[in-house]
Amino acid sequence: MEVEPPTKRKWTVKGVTIEVDARYEVVRRLGAGAFGMVFEAKDALTSARCAIKRVANAFEDEVACKKALREIKMMRHFEHENILGLRDIMLPADDGTWKDLVLVCDLMDSDLHYIIHSKQALSDGHVQWFVYQMMRGLKAIHSANAIHRDLKPSNLLVNKNSDLKICDFGLARPVIEDDPHSPGARQQELTEYVVTRWYRAPELIAQAPSYGQAVDLWSAGCILAECLGRSVLLKGRDYLHQMRLIVELLGTPTASDFDALRNPMAAEYIQACPARQPTPLGSLYPGAPPSALDLLSQLLVFDPKRRMGVAAALSHPYLLELHQMNDAPDSPPIDADAAEEQPGVGESDLKGLVWAELQKLHPEVGPCPPSFAAGASPARVMDLSL
Repeated sequence: MEVEPPTKRKWTVKGVTIEVDARYEVVRRLGAGAFGMVFEAKDALTSARCAIKRVANAFEDEVACKKALREIKMMRHFEHENILGLRDIMLPADDGTWKDLVLVCDLMDSDLHYIIHSKQALSDGHVQWFVYQMMRGLKAIHSANAIHRDLKPSNLLVNKNSDLKICDFGLARPVIEDDPHSPGARQQELTEYVVTRWYRAPELIAQAPSYGQAVDLWSAGCILAECLGRSVLLKGRDYLHQMRLIVELLGTPTASDFDALRNPMAAEYIQACPARQPTPLGSLYPGAPPSALDLLSQLLVFDPKRRMGVAAALSHPYLLELHQMNDAPDSPPIDADAAEEQPGVGESDLKGLVWAELQKLHPEVGPCPPSFAAGASPARVMDLSL
């Protein structure tokens, strides 16, 4: 009797075991983040290198499941040189269970955080090229009526040839917003945790009831500053200290700036701080090109309505030459009324939606079973170790 080959293999890398589809050969572990562990692998069918991201226990609770679903949908939506692409979603285990979500993505060599804080030379040309690519990818995201909400150097992946891709869309959201810089823009409340504190815009620190795509531009400004100085610009210990550092950098906010906060308690705290004049950016980055400092000054603006938008940033003199040499295509809009964004959506609904995304890549799996464990079959797993 002919033995059916295993559809899964287990690989153990530096004490960590991961189960993957048999076509993939796990080479090494690349790192771990808040939303999963990443491995380098080789696809035996194409001989191409790829990255495998495992989100452990992705279906255990509603929050984890929703983050995973958003990341899948966002990566599938964008087909862009500066946004990390999703190649595959791995099938459930041979025994019919589906606990870990395993995604196959483009493989990149490093991230911008590592490069900035390494001893590697980082020229003005490198900084300009990285910032341009970040803005180009951000333009695609914003043109699709979405916000990334967690832009930081470690979420900007970089190859040896200096190509850059934005990754980690677990906190990204579609937005109902006609114009991210229009005072009359329609904005839904977005109240979940967003953006690592050091890259968080003032309106987020002040817990504004709604906000727009301008939060990503503040983060982009912090990243530009980090590239110029090779150190974090605003390293707050907590949200109050973070706001104090912003005031020390930008100076005491104006009356209109306080209106933008829309939080009386935050305004009261800032008004209690000693009056400050803005810190000249040239004194922080004396070797930076004047055009880079000018762009930075228009990104790090207290009032989000006056903060530079991504299209204007691409046309800024600091990036204009690169922008004129390359296109910066928009992306089709993301459905802001998607099922996972509706109130009342439950864990079982989210699991079904994740299965629907799997089905788009693997039509052979059929409709979602009543349970991920339904129809279990004996596992056919091959154990390999590195």
